[in-house]
Amino acid sequence: MLDIKKTIKDKNKIIKVLVFFIAVLILFYIFKRTLFLEHFTNSTINSTTNTIISIWDSGSGFYSELLFKFNHYLYCKKYRINFKTESVDWPYTFKTGWTDYFENISLEYDTHTKMNNKEKSNTRILSGCCTILEQFPLRDYVQIIPEYYRYNKQTKQHIYNMKVKLKLIGKEYGSIYIRRGDKLVDEINFISSTKFTDLLLDKYPECKIIFVQTDDYNSYLDVKRHIQTLGKTDINVITLCPDTSFGAIANSGYLTKMKTNQISTLKENQKTLTNNKEYVDKIKNNLSKPISDMTPHEKYEHTMELLTSVDICINSKYCICDYKSNVSRFIKIAHNNFNHVFDVNNTDSIINLDSKLCPAFDFDSKHQNI
Repeated sequence: MLDIKKTIKDKNKIIKVLVFFIAVLILFYIFKRTLFLEHFTNSTINSTTNTIISIWDSGSGFYSELLFKFNHYLYCKKYRINFKTESVDWPYTFKTGWTDYFENISLEYDTHTKMNNKEKSNTRILSGCCTILEQFPLRDYVQIIPEYYRYNKQTKQHIYNMKVKLKLIGKEYGSIYIRRGDKLVDEINFISSTKFTDLLLDKYPECKIIFVQTDDYNSYLDVKRHIQTLGKTDINVITLCPDTSFGAIANSGYLTKMKTNQISTLKENQKTLTNNKEYVDKIKNNLSKPISDMTPHEKYEHTMELLTSVDICINSKYCICDYKSNVSRFIKIAHNNFNHVFDVNNTDSIINLDSKLCPAFDFDSKHQNI
């Protein structure tokens, strides 16, 4: 009898312990979910906020932070909130930051009649990376690009001069964007340059000029070789990528991972990156200097080459890219024909101008549906 009572008592203890652990797990999930939401979206701007300052920082690449800026700018336009940016600590700063390359951008609204003195001083500062204030359709991003993304005189002249040098003025041409470098560590799969080339020629068979925008000179060489293999000797393949560049690298941390080939799985789905490891092993002794280690002048030259190449892509007749890159997603929304930019992984069928997506995240990212 005593054994039966003891057994029942022990079972009750086990049940209580299990219930306790289940409750802890539930609370932990709620806590993590809350942090996740706070990190990736923040649509609860205080109703008294009259100014938002979006900071350019070292957290992400050029176009990643730019696309978050677009989101903050759209939010401020919708709710008539003053908008400013600061780029003092931006990795791409040459002298002044954003205005090294572009015209100054801001929004100013008259809030004097709406707020008392205490409310007027209510300014919200946002990190350059990962904060979405509200989901907007892609067409809204398209519409604000001409007013936000405005080159200064020096940038405008530089881009024109490079187009003259490449003999692109007044010409129709196709473009390909291939991003490698530190993205190969854990963000993208290695995709052969021939796949981009074949898709471009399928969409644009009469193409006679192919501009290759890339951070890896090998991509350009591969496209040229593939065109020759196809026997299309009438197609001219051009690029602005320096022959010393073998992939853009943000900082020394990524450089170390690439030199030691610390590549295993993708962040998003833990898929093994076998092709990435094989490719990085071939280039690990010729890697580019990290952007964080460049001199201000080197950063300026690097950024001007990037801006010029992007401009050439967005004015091409057709462009093929991989939407896993922020640059590609910018090209998609900034291109002179939204429907003439194609994803090499064939995801275009799920994307249109009415899609409520923030281009700062992958178009098929789980972060889009928070």
